[in-house]
Amino acid sequence: MNPGWEATQDGAALSPVTIDGWQQGWRLRSDATVDASFVPDRPYRLGLVGGAAAVALLIGAVVLVGSRRPEPAPLAPRELSPVLLVPVWVVAVGLVAGWVGVAVAAVAAPVAVIVARRWPDVGPGLVAAPCLAAGAAYALMPWGDDWAGNQAWPHYVMLVPLVSVLASVPLRRPVRRLFSRRAGRSMTR
Repeated sequence: MNPGWEATQDGAALSPVTIDGWQQGWRLRSDATVDASFVPDRPYRLGLVGGAAAVALLIGAVVLVGSRRPEPAPLAPRELSPVLLVPVWVVAVGLVAGWVGVAVAAVAAPVAVIVARRWPDVGPGLVAAPCLAAGAAYALMPWGDDWAGNQAWPHYVMLVPLVSVLASVPLRRPVRRLFSRRAGRSMTR
């Protein structure tokens, strides 16, 4: 029985009962129409409306304030070393996928960095190939007792594109400094 559900009949609250050990039911008073509602749904919907309003206000503030700010001087791009990032991604994948994930990431991350640097046109194909292999597994072994979701290997294969993308992103994007000085501005504000 779910205490969140309430039912009324002719404006009077009905008492809940459990049917067949798990189904929600109510003791009816007559043949009149029963109005059932999930009470926790109201605060949830109000929260969604409030969140949407907050996002709209935030976007409005960014547009208004962002348009008044002078353009900062461009910073010279820096490249983060894969030697620093690859171990971070290996540990992160290990937290999600365990020791097998660490092994997959330890092989996939360095290979992704080498491919991204030497053969940048080959990288997207190498990222797509494991996705196709896992997709083929789900297509060939659909729902049932022996479906691909019951096996671990499609999930581990999908770690390869994830780690590849994470390991090669810093090689293509500049990194901005958190604190920087601009001409004419004090650092002690």
